[in-house]
Amino acid sequence: LLAKMALYRIPAPFSVSVRPDDKDKRRNILVLDQSGLGLPDRDDYFRDDARTLSVRKAYDAYRLRFAQLSGTDTGAAMAGSVLALETDLARASLTRVERRDPNVVYNLHTAESLSKLAPGFHWAEYLAALGVARTQEFNVTSPKFAQQVALAAADAPLAVWRAYLRQHVLDAAAQALPTAYVNAHFDYRSRAIRGIEAQPPRAEQVIVRITGNSGSEPLAEGLGQLYVARAFSPEAKARAVAMVEDIKAAMRVRIEKLDWMSAPTKLRAIGKLDAMALKIGFPDRWKAYDGLTVARDDY
Repeated sequence: LLAKMALYRIPAPFSVSVRPDDKDKRRNILVLDQSGLGLPDRDDYFRDDARTLSVRKAYDAYRLRFAQLSGTDTGAAMAGSVLALETDLARASLTRVERRDPNVVYNLHTAESLSKLAPGFHWAEYLAALGVARTQEFNVTSPKFAQQVALAAADAPLAVWRAYLRQHVLDAAAQALPTAYVNAHFDYRSRAIRGIEAQPPRAEQVIVRITGNSGSEPLAEGLGQLYVARAFSPEAKARAVAMVEDIKAAMRVRIEKLDWMSAPTKLRAIGKLDAMALKIGFPDRWKAYDGLTVARDDY
């Protein structure tokens, strides 16, 4: 179940991604990162200033609303136990300052080595469900956090895990659920944490969900194509490309005239210049969405 949640981008208790290996860029590796906390930062579970206490109170109300909306009577009864589970995870999490050290968050493991380091959790089965072979290396950003997850897997009652995971599934899906969930999510995530008082119009919310923050969502390019048709003509792109080509030509002249750079180095520099790929405005060939049907009532 945890692996399936990870593949659906529900980071509880781990955030799972595939990235270039920080110490060997020739390969991509799986990264298991600490996550699974409902408060904005791990320190929010331990600070006692007025703002933090206010956010924690809002988080308690948020979890209670979800329990009531989803018809889970155990939500209120489990609130303290779920918070205790998250607090233990927070205590084992690296601080923001610790995470700035690239060597601290680089810990290569295999299923076997992680099983020895953090017994109590079926790492091999979990990783296999993510598509990682037993002998394959992956990065664990926080071994201490992995140990705490394994400890909780062995010791925390199943009912507590169910309540914890239910809360995080609802939190991840809230913006695509009925209005009551959307409002609960906004009241906590935007109003209580970020101080935003009003929700953006529904159309804007849907556009953000379609495109994502990085523009990497499945329909981002399709929406971009609609925008380009209205706002950025082929002629405008041609002018921009010509400008960048002029800049590259000027760079080539400067490189060739540098007196502090050796001839072999100049060749390498010009090779990099020639290899630069221009990404201006829109691609030469758009992504196809054959078979996709977009309907107003099918968010």
